[in-house]
Amino acid sequence: MRVLVTGAAGFIGSHFTRHWLSEHPSDEVIALDALTYRGTRANLPSGVPFVHADIAEADVEGVDVVVNFAAESHNSLAVLDPARFFRTNVLGTQALLEACRRAGVRRFHHVSTCEVYGDLALDAVDAFHEESPHP
Repeated sequence: MRVLVTGAAGFIGSHFTRHWLSEHPSDEVIALDALTYRGTRANLPSGVPFVHADIAEADVEGVDVVVNFAAESHNSLAVLDPARFFRTNVLGTQALLEACRRAGVRRFHHVSTCEVYGDLALDAVDAFHEESPHP
């Protein structure tokens, strides 16, 4: 199986990439990242093919699964440059989804941050789930 991991050079994406390779060693994993303020190639395991690109321009031909970690995620920066967040998180994701639809990608997993559901106290025993109401 060919798996494209976007945002793969970031903290969470790189950990996912290593985990996937350890659990599915026969799969081919391709790392894609724009290498903005948090991503670095040093986070990626050696031997993983790397594509330096924006998700809005990702080539998904021949890919079976896309796992999308690519996002602008620092809320304090969103106040300073909201267009950047909209461009990546909304338009970039839409372009990636459209590319997947056109290419016949079988599965698309979109990973997001906690801001989707809001905040929980550090000592909370509850957890968010897919049926949790959005704020």
